[in-house]
Amino acid sequence: MKIAYLSSQVTQPGSPIRRSDAFEHDYMMRALRPEFSERGMDIVDICWDDSSVDWSNHDAALIGTTWDYWDRQDEFLTTLETIEAQTLLFNPAALVRWNSDKVYLKDLAARGADLIPTLWVDEMTDGQYRSAFDALGETKLVFKRQVGAGASGQHLLNSDDPAPRMPHPMMVQPFLSTIQTEGELSFIFIDGELSHALIKRAKPGDYRIQSKRSSRAGRIWTQRARYSACLTKSRYTPGSICCAILTAPCS
Repeated sequence: MKIAYLSSQVTQPGSPIRRSDAFEHDYMMRALRPEFSERGMDIVDICWDDSSVDWSNHDAALIGTTWDYWDRQDEFLTTLETIEAQTLLFNPAALVRWNSDKVYLKDLAARGADLIPTLWVDEMTDGQYRSAFDALGETKLVFKRQVGAGASGQHLLNSDDPAPRMPHPMMVQPFLSTIQTEGELSFIFIDGELSHALIKRAKPGDYRIQSKRSSRAGRIWTQRARYSACLTKSRYTPGSICCAILTAPCS
């Protein structure tokens, strides 16, 4: 069997525009290749936007380090639908369409998930920027792209800071200091079962927990089955899912 692992121009080995954190792609491929080979499968990393690929020549495609999708969302989602029409795609294109825009959090909230208070601003004017602090009752806020990842286009701002340029639809949340003191917990589920859990910690003086920001990550052991509740809040049943959790500061 031949399996495609979907990468991107910013993560593929040898790319002239390769990201500084693309070593994570290398780690993944080194982990997957021997395991797939042992099971009679060959996994190859392919850029998702490689128009020369005949996806029907692959028995399945796994979405991997597609770390430029947020700047090419429509093209990316259309390509996933094309791939899915020719082979098995994990996770399904409909799920990725739902999950690629963080407005999916509204759906989770409607289904009972506990979320950080969030404002949704499709066009960030100076007035919208100023009113966000009053609306959330906070003096320090995090501004994130609604379609984004890796802290791209993200800002941590105080109420007296000038508004930076934010040309994309944004989401705004209070800054939780526990991201610096405790870190972010990530729970990875495969076929509905907890596979493993990680704790990600920012470097001193920062709050962002991506490896590109020199953060640290370590595996933790947990039997806290209550975290599996996040699976019940989704309208989809994914083959794999990562639930990221922050604890609220004690008041």
